[in-house]
Amino acid sequence: MAEGKPSDEGVPRDGGGEPTDSPPAEDRSTSAGPADASPRSAAEDGKEGTDEITPELITEIRNQRDEYRVTMHTVHAERMFLGPGPAERNVLARPVHDNETHAVLRHFLAPPKLEEARRCLLDQRLAVLVGNPRSGRRCAALALLHRDPPAGTDPAVPIHQLEFRSLSELIDHAYATGGRYVVTGVVPAADDDQQELRVDVLLDRLRAAGAYMVMTSSMEDRAFAEFSVSWQPVDHAAVLRAYIEENPLGRPDEDLTPLYEVAHRIDLHELVKLAERAWQVGVAMACDEFGQARLTRVLGWLDEEPELPALVPVVVATLMPGCERRAHERHSRQLHDHIDDHLGRDPSTADYEIGIRPSRSARPDCVRVESSGRLDVISLDADLTGDQMMAALGDRYGAELWAPVERWLSECPEQLASGIERQALATGLCTFAKNDWLAVMDLLDGWVAESVLGRLAAAWTLAAMCEDERAVEDAVGIAVRWARDSDQDRAVAATIAFGLRLGEVRPVQSVSRLWHLAVRDRLLSVYAGLYLGNLLRAAAGTPPRIRLVLSVTEFQIRYVRDAEVTSERVIGNALRALGTVLATEVSERQPLTALVLRDLPDQVERLGRLWAAVLQSWENRTAALEHLRELFARLDGEAEQHAYDRLGVAVRGALDADEWLWTQRDLAEAAFGPTATTRRAR
Repeated sequence: MAEGKPSDEGVPRDGGGEPTDSPPAEDRSTSAGPADASPRSAAEDGKEGTDEITPELITEIRNQRDEYRVTMHTVHAERMFLGPGPAERNVLARPVHDNETHAVLRHFLAPPKLEEARRCLLDQRLAVLVGNPRSGRRCAALALLHRDPPAGTDPAVPIHQLEFRSLSELIDHAYATGGRYVVTGVVPAADDDQQELRVDVLLDRLRAAGAYMVMTSSMEDRAFAEFSVSWQPVDHAAVLRAYIEENPLGRPDEDLTPLYEVAHRIDLHELVKLAERAWQVGVAMACDEFGQARLTRVLGWLDEEPELPALVPVVVATLMPGCERRAHERHSRQLHDHIDDHLGRDPSTADYEIGIRPSRSARPDCVRVESSGRLDVISLDADLTGDQMMAALGDRYGAELWAPVERWLSECPEQLASGIERQALATGLCTFAKNDWLAVMDLLDGWVAESVLGRLAAAWTLAAMCEDERAVEDAVGIAVRWARDSDQDRAVAATIAFGLRLGEVRPVQSVSRLWHLAVRDRLLSVYAGLYLGNLLRAAAGTPPRIRLVLSVTEFQIRYVRDAEVTSERVIGNALRALGTVLATEVSERQPLTALVLRDLPDQVERLGRLWAAVLQSWENRTAALEHLRELFARLDGEAEQHAYDRLGVAVRGALDADEWLWTQRDLAEAAFGPTATTRRAR
């Protein structure tokens, strides 16, 4: 059938090849779109579905928004809809002025690997600091470029922090002569044979400009292996000690031991705040204000070295905060069984201590119970944080405790009985990631490979990470890594992740990624369509976000259908996902099309072109016709009839004469256009 000709009016532009924060510009016909513009399409490479799409799973997906109750971040919606302006670059460069640099480096101490990073930077003009989030990597990057500027750079020109969406964009950036650059949140490219060549080109650009660059990343990339430095943060006590030496406390006889205990269990960026507060109000009050009084008592309890079974309620309350009491006790029993196996303890033997099995009376003081409606909810004491507790447990027990906990966590997704439990586990893992980022990543990868429930749990963990602004880029990095992987299980997990909270905090990138995944195979097209619909439901009260989804969707469909190398299979996957998106009910008995006709008249023509594309697909045509008939039957009043006629005009403009006649015949009494209104009036 002839293809429609949807326009690109209002479509966000971008120069990148792989789907990023906005689609590629129309004049870049050689760029790769959602299905790479090469004979080896993603659809041919991807394996067909191993997960069965059941009605129960579809219901679960559609209820994600209701279960995961979050509020959408306030965003610059119009800018997200319009995309970067014509004068903006794809790489965003923000100057880091001297006052900001001095504030960041005021109490800076050289971490263990700083000199190694300095040698790498001076020798090769590029250094990549690879380590855990919030470990002082950006601070060290500024120190490398500011405290002793490399030869040939101009100290009078401020350092620039770059934000980019692909390495190709970074290569194309116009580097200033003798410039100094910090690049944060670098995401490795999976299975990209061209990545090393791109790194060589980037180095050539830096050498030509006499520029230097320091990157930070949470994951190692083989293409940057020779520039990578395994980052280790500076000792927290050393930072605190240096501050106190420079700013002596007003009470020289005061015991500073609690202050140093606190220093080991808070983020680096909070150390100076702690020290300044101790200088103002004294050590005891400062520790209390940081919620450490309770922690000190807990540490005293841990110093008594209780047996592993006694730690079970604490571990479950830490890793599943806010869990309902019966669920908490169920998971406690499961963890206790793993600890018994680890210790070689047999409950059937006479010397088994039944008294330390999980029970309400065995909970330590640091585990609290609160009433929430008719339910009792269990979590840590309000003065404690999960990362503090995990750090304390890790310091004292290490692998002895982690081994059974890891086995318990690996089975958790299959044991979660509700969205509340899934959200509790996701929240707990986010706090645990602050102490052992790599362990959490390994755990999520294991969940993704295990089952549908594991993929849901992994995606919800990324959603929970988005509640912490400092962890958003790390969540995006994991989802992008899964999306780039040829393994379908990871692609499904990425689809779910981009359709939840990531889709709200990074809408342009998430919608583009979902379309990129939709064309890979049949299963992913179903998942992507449902989760794009999930984003539309989340945006029901935010017209700019609905415009955004429709705008990116039209561009991706046009790109897939117009690309010369796109296979019929890829086109079919895209149109299958599109049919699901257009049939979305954004609220109870409120179809997307009805909402657009009523509230977004400027999007009616775009919506008509999208419906025309689906009507041209024999596989999706029947369902589309049925949906349009139902929509026609719900019309009430002249205004709605007029809007429906406008939709018909838009559909007709995207079809040829024969296709339009077939559509009129198939719709029968619900034919589009002024004729339908005239006939009904008679």
